[in-house]
Amino acid sequence: MKSRQDIITLVVGLLGALIISFGIVVSNIYFIGCSDQNYSILNHFISELGQYQCSEKAFLFNICLIIGTPFLIYYYLKILPESVKKIKNIFTIIIVLIGVSAICIGMFSMDKIVMHIISAIIFFYFCFFASLAFNIYALYFDKKNIPKYFVMSSILMSISLLANIIEFQQLDQNMLEILKDRPNILLVCVLEWLSLATMLLFFICSQIFFYKKSIASQK
Repeated sequence: MKSRQDIITLVVGLLGALIISFGIVVSNIYFIGCSDQNYSILNHFISELGQYQCSEKAFLFNICLIIGTPFLIYYYLKILPESVKKIKNIFTIIIVLIGVSAICIGMFSMDKIVMHIISAIIFFYFCFFASLAFNIYALYFDKKNIPKYFVMSSILMSISLLANIIEFQQLDQNMLEILKDRPNILLVCVLEWLSLATMLLFFICSQIFFYKKSIASQK
C-alpha cells in the first residue's frame, strides 16, 4: 500500500513538471515578440512567454503554470521528512507560499506588470529561502540519509537564485523600456533561466532520491 502511494506521489510530481514544461516549450516555439524578434534565453524573461501582448501562446503558458503548480505542491508536501514536526511545518508553509506565488505569476501576466513583479519576487525569494533551509537541514540534521547529489543540486539552486535576486534588484525601474531596446545578452534573463534549470535539476534529484527511498523501504 505504501509503495502504491509513493508511485502516485512520484507520478503527480512528474505530471506537474511536464505540464509546466509543455507550456514553456510550446509558447517558446510560437513566440513572436512585440518587435517581431525570436525568443532567446539570453535576453528574454521566462514570464514574457505569458505576456498576451507579445506571445502568441501566452494563454497556454499561463494556464499550464496555473494547472501544473498544484501537482508540484502536492508532490513536495508528500516527500517532506516526517522526523522533525517543527521543520516539516516550516517547509509546508514555504512550499505553499511558493506554489501560491507561482500560480499568481500565471494569473497576473506581464501585461499586469506590478502584480506580476510582486508575485515573481515573492516566488524567487521563497525558493531561495526553501533551498537554503533544505541545505541547513540536509547538512546538519539529516546528513546520513540525504545523498550528496541531492544536497549539491540544492546548493546550486541556492547560488543561482541568489545571483538572480541580486541582479534583478539592479534593474532600472523602467524595465519595460529596457526590453523594447534590449541588448543581445541581458544577464538577469540568463540568471533567471539558470535558476529554472537548477530547480529542474533539484526536482529530478528529488525524484531519484524518493524512488530509491521507496524501494529501500520495501526490502
